Amino acid sequence: PVAAVGTTAGTGSEVTKVAVITVPGGRKKSFHHPDIFPQVSFGDPVYTTSASPAVTRSTGIDALSHAIESYFSKNANEISQCYAVRAVKLLMPVLSSLAQYDPSDAPNLSAWDREALYHGSIYAGLAINITGTCLPHAMGYLLTEQHGIAHGNACAIFLPAFLRINEEIMTDLTEGFFGRIGYGMSGFTRVIRALLECVHVTITEEEIAREHSRWIGNGSIAKGWGDITADQCDQILREISD
Repeated sequence: PVAAVGTTAGTGSEVTKVAVITVPGGRKKSFHHPDIFPQVSFGDPVYTTSASPAVTRSTGIDALSHAIESYFSKNANEISQCYAVRAVKLLMPVLSSLAQYDPSDAPNLSAWDREALYHGSIYAGLAINITGTCLPHAMGYLLTEQHGIAHGNACAIFLPAFLRINEEIMTDLTEGFFGRIGYGMSGFTRVIRALLECVHVTITEEEIAREHSRWIGNGSIAKGWGDITADQCDQILREISD
């Protein structure tokens, strides 16, 4: 039996049947099974207080990615979307505050902020437990494996492109999402970009070509709307590269 102690406000793994491993060769793989559900979870935000500002920021952005990807998943339902919206509404005030600082000089978070981040990560975990993740996580793995970018940051880099795709093809869904969370698209993505201001990645055309097949038939990407092609993924990589 699994007993879980949440030491970051990010993965939501205390409430999911999902785990991620790094396989020989360095690729990250996620898998799920009911036996992974913890039999007991100790979910107290006090366990996250020793996390550094950089870890706090990256794991918080990971939880935000979970919520957004879940909301715009083809597998989403009314319950998962309620979890996702609640997660975003808890996470965004704290992340917006953190976005004003460099991770190296961010102020210590209050107990209330730590609690908001932790509860937000749990709601986001409940959301992806129903839907799984989509394009940002699928493509984010590459940046962690090959460029050493922290997982949450690596996923969030792709959120603006993911939201733009949904805005183009799922206009009503996108407008409904921003209406429920109380943000506009431009303001929301501005916070994400500010949080990632210190994250830089350079991707060569050789790497894009080498990884092209990775996006063909990718199950996580297929969970999103729009039937995104490998060529579109290649272009997204060009856009996020410095």
